[in-house]
Amino acid sequence: MLFRHYRLLHFTLKRNLSEVYSTIFLRTFAASLVGLFVPIYLLHEINISFSDLMIYLIVVFTFLLLGYIIGALIGPYIGIRKLVALSVPFFISHYLLLYALSSFNIPILLIAILFGIGDGIFWFAYNIDFSKFSDKKHRGEEVKVWFVLASLIGIIGPFIGGFLLNYFNAPLLFAIVVILFTLSAIPLLKSKDVFVRYKISIKDVFSKENFENSHRYAVQGIRHVASGIFWPIFVFFLVKQYFFTGIIFSVAAIVSSIAIWFIGNEIDKLNRKVFSDFTSMIDGITSFTRIFISSFAQILTIAVLGGVTYGVSEIAGSTLAYDQANKTKIIGFIIYREVIFTLSRVIFLGIFLLSNFDYISSIKLSFILLGTAGFLQWLL
Repeated sequence: MLFRHYRLLHFTLKRNLSEVYSTIFLRTFAASLVGLFVPIYLLHEINISFSDLMIYLIVVFTFLLLGYIIGALIGPYIGIRKLVALSVPFFISHYLLLYALSSFNIPILLIAILFGIGDGIFWFAYNIDFSKFSDKKHRGEEVKVWFVLASLIGIIGPFIGGFLLNYFNAPLLFAIVVILFTLSAIPLLKSKDVFVRYKISIKDVFSKENFENSHRYAVQGIRHVASGIFWPIFVFFLVKQYFFTGIIFSVAAIVSSIAIWFIGNEIDKLNRKVFSDFTSMIDGITSFTRIFISSFAQILTIAVLGGVTYGVSEIAGSTLAYDQANKTKIIGFIIYREVIFTLSRVIFLGIFLLSNFDYISSIKLSFILLGTAGFLQWLL
């Protein structure tokens, strides 16, 4: 066990990339403070309609794909660290404008565009780094460690974020987030960059090899929306407070981190496609149960269970994706996967944008559709 932890630490340090991971740590903590609450804030504090929220999210995901493409085009010339640093001003601008939204008439689509581009650039840099340098034989374990670390950071983030929103005000929370994002850029300014040289073409993106597992990535995209965005909105609707919403997701993060740590140990020993499909089906069952909950105990139970099933299915899907990336042109595959993510999320959100359901009925429908998608992935 000690050797295993050393090897995982070695993955971080062997290329002298500790500055990148310091930045990722600060960014993850900043995002965990507020990420859970932004859609809730827009709905309940800014009072935008649910349809407007769908448009906002569609723009975010569309420009996230554009951010990926920007990252791919300029990455070979400026390096991984500068790509990560380049994403920071976009995040800062996004949260500053959210901060000002309650006082000024700011186009919400501009806010969505800034966040989408910044997020795309950041995740392109991270994914190319991990796809290129992670250890194939132990990739599932390495993905597990990142998910657990992110979950551990996420334990305190929603708690603090919910507390600040509930007992102070949104501007204070956004100010703290902006400061953290600003600090996250500092480590990157102190060190030599890491360059990954490559060429990219349309043929590399839409190659025959990349089509494998497309349906699995589409289900992941649906899961990101239904479980990552709609589920927190639904919990807030039931408990009525930011603080209690934060507590629920902090408790869920504690339990899911422990479970994911032990379950994740088995990923490298199993058929990853079978494991991905099975965990997607289990997560789908959890998604179905969300439409029936009403009491606080039920909410907490399903939040904990959903945290585990979501985390494990994401580890399985991400490990499979990093394997696939190394079988073909890595950059082309990463962009192709993001195309599938974007299409699945935009189509999924479009269903609710075009429907005439109220937003609670739409959210419940999203749980049903995610559950159905999980079963279909398992059956296929």
